[in-house]
Amino acid sequence: MTNKTKKLNIGVLPILIFLLVTGSVQAQTVNELVGRGGLSSFIKKVKTNNHISIAYLGGSITEAQGWREHSFEFFKERYPNTFFNQINAAIGGTGSEFGAYRLQEHVLVHQPDLVFVEFAVNDNTVAEDKIIQAIEGIVLQIKQNNPETDICFVYTIMEGFLENEKHGQLPDSKLAMEKVAKHYGIPTINFGYEVSKRVVENSLIFTGKHFYKDSIPVFSADGVHPFFETGHAIYAEIFERSMEKLLSNYLPVADSTAGRLHPSPLIISRCVTPDPKYLEGKWSSFNPKKTEGFEKFSRFLDSIYLPSEESAYLQIEFKGTSIGFVDIIGPEAGALIIEVDGKKNSNKVRFDEYGNFRRISYFLIEDLEDRVHQVVIKIDPKKFDKEAILNKRKISVNDPAMYKNQTWHLGKILVNGVLL
Repeated sequence: MTNKTKKLNIGVLPILIFLLVTGSVQAQTVNELVGRGGLSSFIKKVKTNNHISIAYLGGSITEAQGWREHSFEFFKERYPNTFFNQINAAIGGTGSEFGAYRLQEHVLVHQPDLVFVEFAVNDNTVAEDKIIQAIEGIVLQIKQNNPETDICFVYTIMEGFLENEKHGQLPDSKLAMEKVAKHYGIPTINFGYEVSKRVVENSLIFTGKHFYKDSIPVFSADGVHPFFETGHAIYAEIFERSMEKLLSNYLPVADSTAGRLHPSPLIISRCVTPDPKYLEGKWSSFNPKKTEGFEKFSRFLDSIYLPSEESAYLQIEFKGTSIGFVDIIGPEAGALIIEVDGKKNSNKVRFDEYGNFRRISYFLIEDLEDRVHQVVIKIDPKKFDKEAILNKRKISVNDPAMYKNQTWHLGKILVNGVLL
């Protein structure tokens, strides 16, 4: 084993073994990498700065200890005299819209030099207009914060994308993101073509229970999340050869096309801590870092608020077009009654078929007229059948006490506008 291999502290050894066993594919797939304006600012900085920050904004595929960690090790080994800081801003089960709202707090406050954006899979059911609104908002927020920060879009793959990618075609979410990338000269790396190519060649099985079947590697257990030993290994291989091209060829920054793609990109969207003045009645709060079962949320949440009585409610006044909330959903989650400008807007059930475990989530009240609004959110006292909801995934309720409460764990406020 070489010294270089020993330094890969996240288990890159299985990746290297996998590549030795299967062989590295040398043929470059068409459009696997679209260089556009490249990473010219990053290339300049890495030659002159001794401290570089790299951010990863995405969903669970990026949050996992896979291609993200391998890519970070790649930079550290390629530039051994530079200190690299990693900003892991990936949250499972979330898409580009939430990414646009939390970008300032989770990424830009750290002043990154390079930002990888990965949302194609989680945006797979989102309308093109909404994707462009969010992705363009992300790009504009980054560039407004620092024009010298480079951006690269990374496209992962899910089973529903296979048919398109087998024929060299991009699925709808990637097509939407490509429009933004082309408009602003952003390079894109698509992991999907190579994966689908290997499936066609029968050198890879896309979905299976284990990461090998009859000596053939299997990409994923669920059709979405790659096995570390195989799927993420392929992602790592594609990333490395694409990045070598981007870093070896100095490309001038491409001038962006004049104007914006979307009439109202998410450029003023923010994620903020709730002010106690919004909390009416009795509420309590706790530090997730010091609370059993909530520790993992401390990466993004300093405090979690919950009503201490059924009559407690949240009341906010803001000027803008959207208001939303980051919360923790899981066994204790209940339902909310939402009122906007004195009228009932909706009932929002914060429990779903994945409610047997806690996870960070969010919801938005969108497409409001751009003016001052009053929003009131109350706990819905009506009980609903959690067992029936869990049964959609054949999850058994072994401990009914876990699901007895129906409350709300509030973490942050999202606003596209200004809180008053």
